Amino acid sequence: MLIWFIVMNLQCRTSFNSLNVVNIILCEFINKNHSVKRLPRFLLLIMAYSWNDYRMTICYLASEDHIGKYQVYTLRYLAEGAANIVLAIQPLLIPLTLWDDAFAVFFVDEEENPLPLIEGKVLRLSKDVPNAPKCNVISIHFESKIKPMFDEKHLAAHELISLHDSVIEVLNSHLAEMDSSRKRPESRVGTLVETDECKGLLITDMSSQPGISITFELKPKWLLQSPNAPPHAERCRTCATRAQRDSKAGAQSKLQNHPIRPICPLALVSGDYKTIVSIVSGRLCQKQAFKEKPLSAQVQVINNVAEYLTTGPGFNLLKQLEKAQRQFDSTGILSHQCLDDYDGEDHHCAGAEMLKLAMTLRDCSMFIRIYFDGRTPAVEARLADLDPKSGDKMKEWKWKELALINGGWYMGKESDRVPETICLMAQKRNKELPWYF
Repeated sequence: MLIWFIVMNLQCRTSFNSLNVVNIILCEFINKNHSVKRLPRFLLLIMAYSWNDYRMTICYLASEDHIGKYQVYTLRYLAEGAANIVLAIQPLLIPLTLWDDAFAVFFVDEEENPLPLIEGKVLRLSKDVPNAPKCNVISIHFESKIKPMFDEKHLAAHELISLHDSVIEVLNSHLAEMDSSRKRPESRVGTLVETDECKGLLITDMSSQPGISITFELKPKWLLQSPNAPPHAERCRTCATRAQRDSKAGAQSKLQNHPIRPICPLALVSGDYKTIVSIVSGRLCQKQAFKEKPLSAQVQVINNVAEYLTTGPGFNLLKQLEKAQRQFDSTGILSHQCLDDYDGEDHHCAGAEMLKLAMTLRDCSMFIRIYFDGRTPAVEARLADLDPKSGDKMKEWKWKELALINGGWYMGKESDRVPETICLMAQKRNKELPWYF
């Protein structure tokens, strides 16, 4: 049967330009089992490979001999998280000998043919750390689970590529040099890119473009109250977590002086124009490029984005995300009694894979970009950071939920209670209380 999968895949590569027969079969397997973990590793690679328009892009280290024959790019450290590193991709503009914080690469197809100019992309690589998902697994999860839920124009696109091992070797040496010169965040020092798969992801670059656009990020988090929250709670799940985190000594004064006021996720899907204006203006006013705009232009931009997020495509996207969160976890993590013994197989803990997908949707980012060059639409939003969650997180999620309940954080009855002013649930409750309360 496995040999048949491979043969069919190779046949389909020459006869189809869309999802082939193998992927249909494998997608059905994944959808029924809610997991890619049970697929053999080489089938995962075939699946990811065939989704990539059947011609895997390959990244090689460049030298001066490649200039003129191929389009040469620089890769430059842009950002990193606990499980991945993101590199900016820019066409070569200066001689190789003048670089001090970047290195050169070129991209070809499997037959070493030059590729069209790569624009508006960043390169994301997985780190060699525990529980960090490999790029091929991320690609399959994105194609089989995430893309069917949302319009592609609202997702940061993922293209799986292969990297020559010399690229990874040079990058890791570059990261080690950054460690020694203290150019990386302290918490990331010592972490390197994984070398087993030599795969990466070309992802839509949603960063601001000087003179053209400004981008800001929202974290939608839990757009619905936790199904396990007590009745008549004063805080939603995200606000209860925030209150718990900020309960340390001095946290309240630190919160008041914070440049960006925390938001309640329930407010994002409320459709309340005034609330959204407050959220948008708070984010944009942190951007120097925005503050340099004339006041009339600032007001217009804020109104345009607020409209986009209350009655336009941005609001529809948030409601889609809210619906998906409800669909994949309608009963709450505490309803899964088998989590303490979860071994990564869904048939041993019914609904576990759906819960992991729900937690992915609760931990994504929404990047909103505003254009100033006259194009329409002038505002766009894309979801990103939609990697699959590790089953090792299950127990942690359960105990976090119990701590919020038992600590009184949902009800606003914690021992060092301060008045709740951010959560939409508390605001509505306060409006309904008689004046003497």
